[in-house]
Amino acid sequence: MSETASCNDVPVLRRAAMDYLARREHSFYELTQKLNKKFPESDSDLLVEVLDTLKADNLQSDDCLLYTSPSP
Repeated sequence: MSETASCNDVPVLRRAAMDYLARREHSFYELTQKLNKKFPESDSDLLVEVLDTLKADNLQSDDCLLYTSPSP
């Protein structure tokens, strides 16, 4: 089964998101953009649901990407 044929398959979307996260931290927005590009036919609501699940499982967090600039 090809990735485009299964673009609305939750395990395929979750695995792709986790592959990106395995390389480096990604914001929710970044993951949404990359997954939409990789799976243009995917259902947007399903994609958000998958990413929300990753966030609930503490596998994705925008918090670790926030930082303050060092003081002079």
